[in-house]
Amino acid sequence: NDLSAVISTAGAGGLDTGAEAASTWYEIYAIRKYSDGTKNLLLHRAKDYFLDESQTTDDGVQALRDAAATRQKRAQTFDTDVTGPVEFVDIKLIKTGSPTGRVWVSLYATSAGAPTGAALKTSDKIDVSLVSTTAQVIRFVFRDPQTLTAATTYALSLEGDYTNSDVNYVGLRVYNGVDAYAAGETYYYTGTVWTAAGSDAWFKIYVTENDTSVTMPTGYDQKAKVGWVYNDSGS
Repeated sequence: NDLSAVISTAGAGGLDTGAEAASTWYEIYAIRKYSDGTKNLLLHRAKDYFLDESQTTDDGVQALRDAAATRQKRAQTFDTDVTGPVEFVDIKLIKTGSPTGRVWVSLYATSAGAPTGAALKTSDKIDVSLVSTTAQVIRFVFRDPQTLTAATTYALSLEGDYTNSDVNYVGLRVYNGVDAYAAGETYYYTGTVWTAAGSDAWFKIYVTENDTSVTMPTGYDQKAKVGWVYNDSGS
């Protein structure tokens, strides 16, 4: 039907709700009135993932599940600037030898700065044999995301089920300098207590934003998403 939508206008033929934002993705919907067949286009701000927290300097490795069995989990504490669900996190890992089993990430609440209690949520589990012997960034996905509250300290914890070993293990890449990440630090879990490790992991925390339903203009009751458009820095 040679239709168009103008993002600076509201409703049918424009943006469903909210103000236009630069450097932002929008979904394009074909919309229709069932009553009389009227057609139009509608723009809707797309769901996105805000990189809220990160620490991307690393100069060392902390082993997970070593032979002494004193480091059963490796955690990094952090807080977020915005409130929202976390659907995935990125951390940097490296494998030594040939461990057999799985690794995953769990999210914990904290008490007095340290992880505490049972895991709030646990990510998908990854076959440890797929981790590279060269440092690599791996994304761990949470199918049931935890909603984090801004300015509240949480912990992400690397965990595994492979046999404890000093020869076959996965290591968490960390930076051993002072306060690379001011809002938290690394901890390890002995099986009974969490102990500060005095470093900061390589990590990225993403908070989901704009995960909202389309607001249909008055009279329109049918829709189909047909694509996306990017509103650039100049709008």
